[in-house]
Amino acid sequence: MPQVTRVMVRCALVWLLVALLVQAVTLNVAEPPAWLARLAWFPTWLHLITIGWLTQLIFAIAWWMLPVIDRQRGRGSDALMGVVAVLLNSGLVLRIACEAPARQQASALAQGGYLGSLLVLIAATVLFAGLIWRRVR
Repeated sequence: MPQVTRVMVRCALVWLLVALLVQAVTLNVAEPPAWLARLAWFPTWLHLITIGWLTQLIFAIAWWMLPVIDRQRGRGSDALMGVVAVLLNSGLVLRIACEAPARQQASALAQGGYLGSLLVLIAATVLFAGLIWRRVR
């Protein structure tokens, strides 16, 4: 198993634990107006599960399991796959920091961070697709 796959699987497990922690903390909030804060965190929790855990796990296992390009080139650039991992995780951290505040306050900084997280996550996905494209047979 490539080192980058091991790191990404471990990061995916950490994001799963963070998502469960966020859900546990917000689950205890039952009265308004605190209940509205729980609703504001729901999209963030959903992104923790779908991007942090599921997407990262899929990217990592696909990098490991899909056929190699050829014997000389192997899987491709592990360094670029490391960039995918950094972009994916940094985009998710930025999203966590900005998503709920962007929905509640609509400040320019929170909106900019939210848009920035979207662009970083798109860049990670496009880079991954470019890396894996030739390996899909």
